[in-house]
Amino acid sequence: MPSKKKHTLEKIADSLGKNFDEEKVHTALLLAYSSSIYSVISKDCTPCPTYRVSYDKVNVKVSMEETSGFSLASQDDALDISVVDEIFCCNIRGIPLLLEGETGIGKTYAAAKYLSTLLSKDNYFSHRLSANAFVNNLFSHFQEGKMVNGMPVIEANVEKIENSAGCIEDEINRGDPNETLQLFDNEMHLGGVIYKLGIPVPELAKGVYNPKSGKIKDLLIITAQNPAGIDDAKFTGTMQLDAAVDNRLLKVNVGNSAPSAGSTPWLCSKNNKPHEKFLEKFAKKASKYLGVEEAVFSNLSEDWLSTYAWISEASRTDKPILYSAMEVADFMIAVFSGNLIKYYDYEKRVVNDWNSLLKNGVKLNNSLQETETVKKIQEVVNSFKVPIIFRDTMQIKKVADVLATLNNIKTSLKSKNPVDTYLNTERYVTAREVSEATSLLARNKQKANSQSPINAVNEILAQYVQLSREYMKDANCLSTTFDLLDPNAGIKKVAVFKALKETLQGSKTVDRLVKEVSEHAKILINKTSSSEDLKNVLIARSVGDLMTLCGFLSQYKPEIEQLLKKHDKKSKISQVVAELGKFYYEKLEEDAMVMPDIYQHRIQRTLGI
Repeated sequence: MPSKKKHTLEKIADSLGKNFDEEKVHTALLLAYSSSIYSVISKDCTPCPTYRVSYDKVNVKVSMEETSGFSLASQDDALDISVVDEIFCCNIRGIPLLLEGETGIGKTYAAAKYLSTLLSKDNYFSHRLSANAFVNNLFSHFQEGKMVNGMPVIEANVEKIENSAGCIEDEINRGDPNETLQLFDNEMHLGGVIYKLGIPVPELAKGVYNPKSGKIKDLLIITAQNPAGIDDAKFTGTMQLDAAVDNRLLKVNVGNSAPSAGSTPWLCSKNNKPHEKFLEKFAKKASKYLGVEEAVFSNLSEDWLSTYAWISEASRTDKPILYSAMEVADFMIAVFSGNLIKYYDYEKRVVNDWNSLLKNGVKLNNSLQETETVKKIQEVVNSFKVPIIFRDTMQIKKVADVLATLNNIKTSLKSKNPVDTYLNTERYVTAREVSEATSLLARNKQKANSQSPINAVNEILAQYVQLSREYMKDANCLSTTFDLLDPNAGIKKVAVFKALKETLQGSKTVDRLVKEVSEHAKILINKTSSSEDLKNVLIARSVGDLMTLCGFLSQYKPEIEQLLKKHDKKSKISQVVAELGKFYYEKLEEDAMVMPDIYQHRIQRTLGI
């Protein structure tokens, strides 16, 4: 009986033997995959630049320039993003993508080139939707008609579902909103059954291959549409996407690169068999990065779908979000969520209500004035077609992760040793990526020809950094310099850690801990001023969170006191915070029905758990 042919991933593990390291193998394959797909696409697909983002460390601000198809001279420390970059990022991070722009500028051309390079023709599909809603079935590729007892029925083709890795849906705004929602959620609802779309992800745990890990690699969904008629009068028959649909994807406004590229596309070569060329380049680069024979990849064409799923499964490029980045995101969401003065009044009420309960002398008296800064931020908020909603909080994290991932990969591929560079890179989502992501998200929400939100984003970032430095100085921190990559940075994190340290050196009681946290809240409140605007909002938000933590500590005083007594001044504060987090989750499970909503809104982000 002939022996079973080994999968490519198995052969890699066998070749490396005792030197097998899963993270290193994944890094090598990810970088080989990244450089190879660009190598093939660039032969006959001239890039269409969309954004240039950069971070000024000295002045602490981000810049986001919409390049609209025009290529720019190189700039150190700037991240240039093209349409292909957007597709690539959404591919490895599992985010549906919408390319919006005028007809004929290459939206679907770039998408088709990407998919035909990445996959064989049987593993992806393309639909062009029409004005006739009756024939616009987004899921026709996954369905088949049958006759059952003389009656026609539509059933799911499970084999096609498990072997389809990507799709293009052109003129997506002509699709049925309910079907579009299902597609963007990577689902198909048919006959009372929900089918998860995407391909099975294999497993290579400790060098042992398993064809199915139980995970699914989401379908790569690339959609395109012309601008809506209300934004551009030329497209009278084009409708805007339903708001519920629009909030589930990353939208990119694709500009016309014709003036910049000029006649260059005349000289581009015709790429025959792009998928085969991609696999050849991938095998060469992967074998070099791994230090194995190229023969290890001899069966790559038949193993590619599962190998691709293993490389690009989104959780493999997840990065922790630093506390300071989460705090900045928190402020961005709050500031852009609606009327800033009403929001400040809400936080002021939270602080003063806790003061009435705790009697700790932490009270806000100032009102927020309608300054020019407040007015300008309100102009940005008023330009949104749909407001910042609950789903956007997760979208900011996803887009920030996309930007960090793209930057990490591009930086690594510029080095002489890409694999080691990538492995040694501190891979976090920082305040920089959060600010850039918020700018992109806000821009996508705006009506046509609205003022860019970047100035408002930078004002929030600048106020946050300034407040952080001032507070760290008053809290007697060793350093008052704000560092993007500092895992210990963060206004509330400093307050909680300092308060715990003082408590463990003293009485180790909840009353002492509440008193110490309250003292840090007072330091912040003393920084409010009638002439300030955003700074007052940031202070109110921070103090509201700290006082909510005090309320939680007081409510569960006996149990938390026992937790504190297990520690002393030699204990690691991070360990105490972790135990407080564990206690919170236990209480959430036990008391979910009666636990105040405000705890679930604020305790996790305050403790950073």
